[in-house]
Amino acid sequence: MLYYHYNATFRRTAVLTLCFLLSNFLLTLLSTSTQAVQAAPSPSFYLSATPTSEPKAIAPPDFFGVVGRDPWYDFNSDPTNPGRPNLALEEHFAQEISMMGARWIRIEFHAENRADKRGGYIDFSKYDPFIKEIAPRYGLKVVALLGGDLVLNQNAGDKDLHYTHLNDPSDLYDGSNPYIRFFAGRVREIADYYGDQVAAYEILNEPNSWYGFKADPEKVGTVMTLSYAHTKPSHPTIKLILGATIATGDPRLDHVLYLRGIYQSKAVQTFKQSGTHFEDNPFPFDGVAWHPYFPSAWDALYTVDQAKNLMRQMGDTHNKLWITETGLFGTKNNNNCGSGIASGREDEEQAQYLKIFYTQAALKQQDIATVFWFKFEDFYVNNQLVPMGLVHLAADDKLNYNPYFGKIVRYKPAYLSYQTLAAPNLPKAAVAAPAIQWSATNPTAPYYFSQTGHTLSGPFLNYWLKYGGTDLFGLPLTEPYKELDSGSGKIYMVQWFERERFEYHPENAGTNYEVLLGLLGNELLAKGCRTFDRAQTLVPTATPIPTKPGPTPIPTPPDRIYFKETGHNLVGTFKTYWEKRGGLAIFGYPISEEFGETNLADGHFYVVQYFERARFEYHPEHKGTPYEVELGLLGSPAIAERFGY
Repeated sequence: MLYYHYNATFRRTAVLTLCFLLSNFLLTLLSTSTQAVQAAPSPSFYLSATPTSEPKAIAPPDFFGVVGRDPWYDFNSDPTNPGRPNLALEEHFAQEISMMGARWIRIEFHAENRADKRGGYIDFSKYDPFIKEIAPRYGLKVVALLGGDLVLNQNAGDKDLHYTHLNDPSDLYDGSNPYIRFFAGRVREIADYYGDQVAAYEILNEPNSWYGFKADPEKVGTVMTLSYAHTKPSHPTIKLILGATIATGDPRLDHVLYLRGIYQSKAVQTFKQSGTHFEDNPFPFDGVAWHPYFPSAWDALYTVDQAKNLMRQMGDTHNKLWITETGLFGTKNNNNCGSGIASGREDEEQAQYLKIFYTQAALKQQDIATVFWFKFEDFYVNNQLVPMGLVHLAADDKLNYNPYFGKIVRYKPAYLSYQTLAAPNLPKAAVAAPAIQWSATNPTAPYYFSQTGHTLSGPFLNYWLKYGGTDLFGLPLTEPYKELDSGSGKIYMVQWFERERFEYHPENAGTNYEVLLGLLGNELLAKGCRTFDRAQTLVPTATPIPTKPGPTPIPTPPDRIYFKETGHNLVGTFKTYWEKRGGLAIFGYPISEEFGETNLADGHFYVVQYFERARFEYHPEHKGTPYEVELGLLGSPAIAERFGY
């Protein structure tokens, strides 16, 4: 967990400095017309800022991929939309994957059983929203894995379609058998349906070890050649990738010899000699997939060199390797809490593996097309956690994923490593100062904050000025960008600040709720698995509580409010601050009583109270000044976990 350590003295200096710089502007603006500030802002943001010379990605976007969660698994998992894909979850994952810099996502197709369908059938409705709408919306290219689950053998007449029948003797001159022909036909069926909406298809998955069954490389060559010959002429723009050989160091898998056997298969060699080629590619595939799994990234990379060298030895100078899986176990931690959980040793090793593998593979782009991390999220097999993901999701008491939005409760160190390598400029990158900047006579231009290298404009700037500026919200830490709200499933324009997250709500345009603060108080407590029991209405007392620092004694009824909505009291100094600074509309309801805790940002002990959108901190050393109550830095640690500040 990364936290943003911000020195209190520097923070105060920054506040005063910014106040001085803005004082003339603000006085002019506020004295000219209060109505001008309160008017409904124009919903336009300055989004054309030019990044400064921050570190660039180590490779082009197409180099980065990730194995995602198949839409098939989450069909009918949203109780609010029964019998349909879980669109909110798919949208959430797509945005997160895009945000970390991946441009490829791999999903797998699974057949459905039906008595009148030989080999089952593909229910395209389970995949359509993701492939046709969601993935393109986030700039994601789809690789469809067409493996052993593509064909079923559950009907009485389908026993010859069990995956192991791939090895059956051939009964036609092309070396095929009934299983191979059926499989190749299904590949063509899916490609005909989606065309280039699916950019690449990976044919078979780890055939040298799939569920303990080792497919004959001669037959794998036949499957690939027949699938390619049936599909490529009608769909010349899609890529058909030879399914990955898995390399683990287990001598029984023979990863190098196995790949050699596929190249030397009769079907592949016949195709090579036939002259019926596409784009001068003499082989019946547009790339070769590879799955290296080793505890050491260096050992995994060694097998990548082995595969590349073999390809060149076999005369394949046209194709590149597609690393459609590699990965390492992280820390096995079922805890659904996020904040406050230290990364385990395995999490750090996972992040280091990712850094080494991607950095070294990026040096070999002449031979490697793309690298997919396995996997985006931790997952469960037989109720056992498999911690290979970059993020950890909320799960219920049966270890199933949260059926609504697959809420991410923890970004693991490997997530930050991936983003640092793939998308270091999103969205935290400092931007160059705009040529035209905000002034009292030009209030629609963006204001530039040199302290963080970010701009503030449009409705967010108006809201920031109106309700408290740096004192209340802090400095901006990102540019505006679109983010999915996991609570509602809606996408909003957001911008992060040291203390808060601004959200633009177009449905509230023209009202005081056009801009809202994110529910950071709720989110922080939820991630830390912290809850507070409902309190009773406070009984006034005439004497201070001797062991409790902070605003005492407990005030009489006019100086306190009990909120039955959340079951908490608001009293004294915090109540005064809450009322003067915007109350319910700004901060939300209290979700705790006052209590003392150590602030992880600066290590100091404060009396605090949590609200839906904020944390109040009482600073007795500033009693009688505007800084007696300050908002906690909720934005800084949240953005640090997400984007590595």
